[in-house]
Amino acid sequence: MTTTISGTSLSIGGVASGSSSTSTGSTTWNVSSTQTQVVTASGATTVTINNASSTPVGTGFTLIVIDAASASLTISASPTPKYVEATAPALNGTSGEYLVIGLCHVGSGQLLVTSATVS
Repeated sequence: MTTTISGTSLSIGGVASGSSSTSTGSTTWNVSSTQTQVVTASGATTVTINNASSTPVGTGFTLIVIDAASASLTISASPTPKYVEATAPALNGTSGEYLVIGLCHVGSGQLLVTSATVS
């Protein structure tokens, strides 16, 4: 992110605030341009997260996964995500279930992940 202040002008670059995208099934999510991704999972669903290392330290992202029916989820990212209690978020197989995943780029190859399930 670059901030330039000159007189009365202000220029801010980086991830756009409030940017989001939706998809069904496996998808590739470019977090340098989209902060929130909503995925409807069906069958074996993989979400590949791209460009997390290129975002400013402290940048947060949200992944919302909706279980269509007995889906499974795999998250693939670089840097490798660090999960709470070293356990990746998982769907419970309940149709209509929401899995809300928060991610934060903390630098030094670290992408921290937490999650909550809402049925």
